[in-house]
Amino acid sequence: MKIKTWLVFFYLRKIKKIALPRDLIIEAVKRNKNKIAVIEKDKSFTYQEIYERGIKLADSLIDSGLNKGDKVAILLYNCREYFEIRIAAYLSGIVLAPLVPDTSLEDIIFILNDCKVKAVIYHEDLFSLKIKENTKIRLFISLEKDYGALVSRGEPKEPKIDIKPEDLASINFSSGTTGRPKGIMLMQKSWISSFYNYVLNSPKTSNGGIKMLHIMSLATAGGAAFLPSFFLGIENYFLDKFDEEKIINLITKQKINTIFITPSWLNLLIDFCKYNKIKLHLKNIIIGTEPISKEKFKEAIEFFGPIIQEGYGMAEVLPPLSFAGKPMHGVKIKIVDKKGKIGRIAVKSQTVSAGYWNNEELNKKCFKNGWFISDDFGYINEQGYLYIAGRAQDMVDSKNMIFKRDVEEILHKHPSVLEAHVFLKNNKVYAFASLKKDAEIKSEKELLYFCNNNLKNISIYLIKILPILPKNYSGKIDRKKLLSLNI
Repeated sequence: MKIKTWLVFFYLRKIKKIALPRDLIIEAVKRNKNKIAVIEKDKSFTYQEIYERGIKLADSLIDSGLNKGDKVAILLYNCREYFEIRIAAYLSGIVLAPLVPDTSLEDIIFILNDCKVKAVIYHEDLFSLKIKENTKIRLFISLEKDYGALVSRGEPKEPKIDIKPEDLASINFSSGTTGRPKGIMLMQKSWISSFYNYVLNSPKTSNGGIKMLHIMSLATAGGAAFLPSFFLGIENYFLDKFDEEKIINLITKQKINTIFITPSWLNLLIDFCKYNKIKLHLKNIIIGTEPISKEKFKEAIEFFGPIIQEGYGMAEVLPPLSFAGKPMHGVKIKIVDKKGKIGRIAVKSQTVSAGYWNNEELNKKCFKNGWFISDDFGYINEQGYLYIAGRAQDMVDSKNMIFKRDVEEILHKHPSVLEAHVFLKNNKVYAFASLKKDAEIKSEKELLYFCNNNLKNISIYLIKILPILPKNYSGKIDRKKLLSLNI
């Protein structure tokens, strides 16, 4: 059954007065308790089962000496237990610090010490004894060895803990593609407001029928799907890494109809399907976390149909902020520090974070009167659509306000180009590219000529073709790895 979303918003916010993720989860489980929440390794778990495991985990963590406000780090691949841990945290007031699996050991140790983490839950192959040796953490929970027993010994009773909307719920981390990951403080109200914005900006909401494959890391943007999943009764599937064959097999076998994926991964998936003459039948594809070129967006629509939602967001402001360039209800966007029509993108929303952890200098610069002043540059046209030019560090010509994305758009116009990454080095523009499986060209000189013949006010000095551009665990092109290569 489909209902108008403003009615859902009014019922939950005004009548039920739900102002915490905990209360939304409790309400959602009443609606969806017998529906399948997760299918993992051909074993299914209902929402009631996941919730009960979350309650027992919360009880065990409290019994282990963890209190409201204590930090618990998560170093996990995408998995069912992530949902249980989120439930336990919302019920107990414990603050989660989710870490992406490819976070460097040096950064992990820094984060755990800087955030004064008291416990860490981890997959065995992501853990190092150096973490024990270089931190003061007293509770280490291996998912393979300790987690099951921890859940089993918990009592199935909801903790009676006073949790307020202003309380810290999680410290999430920027992807670190341009430096050390920054801790971003998200409150209980940040997460519930993100859910309400999602409801307000959906034309209709349905109770069930969605089968969603989580490819995006749940430690990053993928985590924003958690509360909507509970409310909508979504059937969830997880992959711990990008793999075209596994994705196609899961979609086909389980009749999955929705995926959340980065543009980089979507490009690879489409190229694999085209080359192997595979057609995938999906109802909804959500892309985000990095820009997609116009040419690749057209290709995706031609292959899948008009089912692709392009979201814009940032780690410091929980989504949704805009879809297809249109700012969402509940979100204000303005352009500041303009140079011509382009300037910094500033966002005001109930989902704006409380600031960076232990970084007052940056907080004063970026958070002003409820606005977050981002490093993203763009403009708003006369019709009110937001256009993203790129980040401050992506500018390759400050005089003409040319960003690397402008150059990449030209590269993507070549029919043989699959991926492209542009950067500035010693005041010269360089590019990496990978080619489609059926590419007709192999010559870097030919590609260089094509691009420079189509560029204005700037030229590429050198292009290097690679078999594939490296990605981080979050599905973005890994700038650090690329820049470490000789070119």
